[in-house]
Amino acid sequence: MYNATNSAEGQTQIINKEVDFGASDIFDPNSPVEQIPIAGIAIALLFNVEGVGSLILSRDVVRDIFVGNITQWSDPRITETNPGEVFPENDITIIYRTGGSGTNSVFSQSLIQFGASANLSSDPSNWEFASQGRGLTAEESSDIVSLVRNFPNTIGYVAHPYIDGQPTVQIINKKGRAIAPSKDSVISAISSPVFKGSIRSTYIDGDSVGAYPITTLTFLLYQGSEIFDCEFTLYLAEMIYWLLSDDTAVAAAVYQNYIPVPTYISSPSINKLTLIRCRGGYAYNTFETFEWIIMAMAIFMGFLC
Repeated sequence: MYNATNSAEGQTQIINKEVDFGASDIFDPNSPVEQIPIAGIAIALLFNVEGVGSLILSRDVVRDIFVGNITQWSDPRITETNPGEVFPENDITIIYRTGGSGTNSVFSQSLIQFGASANLSSDPSNWEFASQGRGLTAEESSDIVSLVRNFPNTIGYVAHPYIDGQPTVQIINKKGRAIAPSKDSVISAISSPVFKGSIRSTYIDGDSVGAYPITTLTFLLYQGSEIFDCEFTLYLAEMIYWLLSDDTAVAAAVYQNYIPVPTYISSPSINKLTLIRCRGGYAYNTFETFEWIIMAMAIFMGFLC
């Protein structure tokens, strides 16, 4: 059974053993939950502006819209990067997630990277636009998409897999290129030298020419301490290995706009499976099937070297 909730609540449910595993777009270094990166995704900005077909924004304009320094769509800093568009003289209404959302955390980190105060809250209800009365709240990503679609002159943010056909903002990256969220722009971001090897990153602002500026990893979460259900332990390890190495799983992920992680990220994740413990020992000593999986991992890693 799938239970859609936010990252904070999901971690709590795993710790309390209310669910077996979950997923999040943030890495929490203080969490007792095990966190394995399994995919890369973009955080997309959705927009619905009357009379505007496409929208290009610089990183600092994205920051100033969401921290409340730019309040109208006709602001010159918006129009200068969109010379072919005519913007209405209307207030910008921001659609945002409530609660301990991983998307909120990633997006707030991106705004800090774009120059916002390092003390910026990860809860957008504390941002200036909210106190200005220019925000609408949403419980889930699908709600953000619905609100942006149905209310003109709005902008919001969701993980790219949830955009549901809604137009997205192109953001000008570090190299001065206007980049839309896509498979290629996420691959470019997570392959950037500035990020490579940082598998615990919450937020990636890649320095490659084609990198999308708001990219993150999706982490699979499970109990960090010993797991006593050995049968579940086996299934969990098999699932993680399948997600990271099977062509069918990779194709399904790409179809949903989740981007396969490169080898330098997937290899440590696969190796980590050998450390999962069950009933006082390592799980691969418990099941013959698991021993075969570990052997297959070794062969697989050998091909990658």
